[in-house]
Amino acid sequence: MPRERRQSSHRRFPVRVPALLRERVAPSGHSILGETRNISRGGVSLRVRKATIPTGAVEVSLRLVFRPPLTLTGTIVWSKAQPNPPGWHLGIQLAEELPQQLVAEIADEGFRIGSVKWDIASRDS
Repeated sequence: MPRERRQSSHRRFPVRVPALLRERVAPSGHSILGETRNISRGGVSLRVRKATIPTGAVEVSLRLVFRPPLTLTGTIVWSKAQPNPPGWHLGIQLAEELPQQLVAEIADEGFRIGSVKWDIASRDS
């Protein structure tokens, strides 16, 4: 898996919302709870606390407060181990670009609810 971040022409919006990550190919049935770091029309950045992570095609379900959950499909294109707290920072390229209006609404929702703090270590074991 490439460790370098690719350059994107899409504007990234910092946003913190809870997210569930699942494999699309040969799914294990397990979801990994995480939190977004930013989102753009072409991708999403996640932080997860898990010793191992899926590779390749994934589904990401964003748990939004002011609208139903939004499930996106994409591919993990980069990952970086995080030492403290232990986990991974992931870059996911979306299979289809999101409309700019939807990205702005998600960013606005994240701004309105502030940084959502979840004890993700106890939920994805």
